[in-house]
Amino acid sequence: MQVAVLKFVVDHERTAPLSIHLLVTSRCNMKCPKCYYRGEGEVSLETAIQLFDEWAYHGVVSVAIGGGEPLLHPEIERITFEAKKRGFYIAVTTNGTVLKRIYADRVHVSYDGIHETSFEQARRALKYFKTFVPSVGVNHVVTDISMFKQALKLDAPTVTVLMEKPSSGFTAWSEVFALAGGRRLWVDACLAQRLGLRKCRQGVTSMCVDQRLMASKCSNIREKVPYTTLTETWRRVRGQTQCLIAGKSATSGDFNRTAG
Repeated sequence: MQVAVLKFVVDHERTAPLSIHLLVTSRCNMKCPKCYYRGEGEVSLETAIQLFDEWAYHGVVSVAIGGGEPLLHPEIERITFEAKKRGFYIAVTTNGTVLKRIYADRVHVSYDGIHETSFEQARRALKYFKTFVPSVGVNHVVTDISMFKQALKLDAPTVTVLMEKPSSGFTAWSEVFALAGGRRLWVDACLAQRLGLRKCRQGVTSMCVDQRLMASKCSNIREKVPYTTLTETWRRVRGQTQCLIAGKSATSGDFNRTAG
């Protein structure tokens, strides 16, 4: 009980997030019909450096870089370098079709039935990033079992399973977990809450800033506020109530059946 109370107090009094998802560009070389993250704009190198300086000052620990396709940003190598120079843990998600020597602690390649990345493109990207990135894996939006089996054939050290946004009709999660076997399997925040694995921490320890410098508690919602300063923006983001899966969390019994 004391630990739970202390955790609540720490979360409640947090004046800045621990992690920030930064969408650096809206550029993309794909036209995926179900893309949920289309937008306009790009974060300049100068702006990124200003943000990193402020975030480092306030104790941000990690920065997740996405897009669009982040590796299409003309300054992505320098952006990731500047972020690493300030001590952040850097995670980058890419569609795997653009190969650049970025500075990152983790790179995940998107391969599923939503993205247009081919199996060979994903395989080649994983092989490339493994030569200089400590942690490499696959992001897989689960829409059917056959495609998930294909993703497992990439033999990535880590597979992150995600539910389709803004909604998902897929239900065979027990088969997904069974097929994963002994592989290191991560579950995205929306899916984890839906299955009753854990409560979402978006807006509690993390937030998102998009390519137009609009902020939200996570990249999956459309309720946004203009980014001003980190502490002021964080205060406003924490007050956001929109959630894709509000009221849809599974019970522990549902999870036991799902996890098989």
